[in-house]
Amino acid sequence: MNTVAYSQSKNISYINEKVIPLQINYQQAPYAENYKVKWTPRLLILDSEEFVHHQFVGFLPPQEVIPFLRIGEAKLHFDFDEFEKSNQLLDLIIRESAWSQAAPEAIYLKGVIGYKTQKDPQPLRDIYHELQKEYPHSSWADRAFPYWSI
Repeated sequence: MNTVAYSQSKNISYINEKVIPLQINYQQAPYAENYKVKWTPRLLILDSEEFVHHQFVGFLPPQEVIPFLRIGEAKLHFDFDEFEKSNQLLDLIIRESAWSQAAPEAIYLKGVIGYKTQKDPQPLRDIYHELQKEYPHSSWADRAFPYWSI
């Protein structure tokens, strides 16, 4: 992981502390085959059973690395119904990386967690309005569109 995005000390420290990085060639068996790696770079967030919880294909700018890793970890916790842990990471993304590609997704996921834990559609309506206000051109604002009227 010696490209521009991974050579910044802040990213190196975060990666060393939080993840187990594995760099493979897109032709390297069995990983490339197992994860359908057809193009690199391809970043995958996996759990201990090698289930993919989040992924990205293509160049990731250096400032996006940590938000990407945080949203991946948040989604891992979400998938295991560990909503408190997921919410903590999502809050961190929203607070510290509101400019990032991960921020609109973090808002969206917080609304979904709110709905799942409260059994109330209000958090879904709230994310629609927040995304329309803060990130109106994001795909996450589009995904929240059906929630405006529930």
